[in-house]
Amino acid sequence: MEVVKKYRILFQFLYGSFLLLLSSNLYAHVKWFAPYDVSSAPRGVSEVLTPYFISILLGSVAVVFMIAWMDRSQWALAFNERVEQYRDHLRGQLPGDFSTRAIRYTLLVFFVCVWAIGGVILTPELKYENSLLIGFIHIAIIVSLFTLKTSRYAGVGILLLWLYSAYHYGFFHLSDYVIFIGLALFVIYASFNRPSLEAKGFLLLYVAISITLQWASIEKFVYPQWSFPIIEERPYLSLGLEGNDFMMLAGFVEFAFAFLIVAVSGVGFIVTTLGLAFIFMLAIVDFGKIDAIGHMAIIGSLLVMTLNGPVKINLRFNRMHSSAIYNACITTLIYCASIALFFALYYGVRNAWMMSI
Repeated sequence: MEVVKKYRILFQFLYGSFLLLLSSNLYAHVKWFAPYDVSSAPRGVSEVLTPYFISILLGSVAVVFMIAWMDRSQWALAFNERVEQYRDHLRGQLPGDFSTRAIRYTLLVFFVCVWAIGGVILTPELKYENSLLIGFIHIAIIVSLFTLKTSRYAGVGILLLWLYSAYHYGFFHLSDYVIFIGLALFVIYASFNRPSLEAKGFLLLYVAISITLQWASIEKFVYPQWSFPIIEERPYLSLGLEGNDFMMLAGFVEFAFAFLIVAVSGVGFIVTTLGLAFIFMLAIVDFGKIDAIGHMAIIGSLLVMTLNGPVKINLRFNRMHSSAIYNACITTLIYCASIALFFALYYGVRNAWMMSI
């Protein structure tokens, strides 16, 4: 009992994280299923920094430190070596360009679905009316994705759709969807069929997914009320917690997982990518085909990332210090700095957008 009391915050975060991983509400994009207003004022920093927020923050810090340390521990090193051997064996059984092809075909299916639904630019809430241009770009992207060489034009098309959406909905709104910039740049780099460019494309994709999920987690802190209609409609998703507390816990679980996508390279990387992919798929059970289509690209990317393994940024984190403990300390400090940075960016980007309209 003394141990439980001493590490109460850590146990609370771990227990809450386990429960949240069973709750699809965490990963259903609120803008697709509930009313929202990006022009409404977000909660101020003083409103967000409650004692509960601080306690969950400390719990997440402890978890990030523990995973970063375990990723470099002796038992993990042996496990990581076996995983890499298995990856090499599996990649040897697949075509050499399997990872690139898998992401390209995932995007192809995604844009076929978007085009078939009609009236959607990139995601369910980004809509257009009677625009032949958007439909033409969708078809051009689909056709371009059939071959590796022409997929660079699909990447350009995706960037055009992102910019078009940003023009009509505002850059602040499109900050939720940095992943599309990462996917666009990935297929552009990959289309040149050079290992060095493909590696850069994967690096950009990993970073884009991490940024997208971290940004979405800050949204849970400053606009928790957007999710309240979903919680009221499906009360079992809140796990018995009050709405504000649930969204804070959900935000930290998402932020920690998103950060670890680029901050660990061994067993933690596999747990993070596979865990996120599984939960995104689990969300489809509750939220149906709209969620399936909307999250198709990120699910496919996470599965490919699991097979592809860590990239340069992961290895940089892994090699910051020769000692596993010190390395974990530095990683955890960067995690704390990332939270502060994303808060500052979120409020800063929103204020800049509000001044521009």
